[in-house]
Amino acid sequence: MPMWTELETVEALEQCFARTERPVLLFKHSTRCPLSAMAKSRIENGRDEALDYFLIDVIRHREVSQKLAEKTEIRHESPQAFLVCDGEVETVKSHTDIRPSAFALNQ
Repeated sequence: MPMWTELETVEALEQCFARTERPVLLFKHSTRCPLSAMAKSRIENGRDEALDYFLIDVIRHREVSQKLAEKTEIRHESPQAFLVCDGEVETVKSHTDIRPSAFALNQ
């Protein structure tokens, strides 16, 4: 089973916020950025089975990325990761602060 589900539409993003059964990690990823690739790898290597993982390709799906910034009122950065629990943003990290431990549910 693949780790990442790619969010390609604003509707799919809205569905992530409507989820209540499991926490969601949303990752804004730029395929043109080595730092983004490093952050993605860190998340993959420290995968938490309690989370569902969604990827937003900020190059291919800019409108989804922009909607996330608008919805959360958090300025866009890339890479950027959001932990969403019961429709609320619990944690946001960007760049080198993106580490699996930053999104641990039992801190």
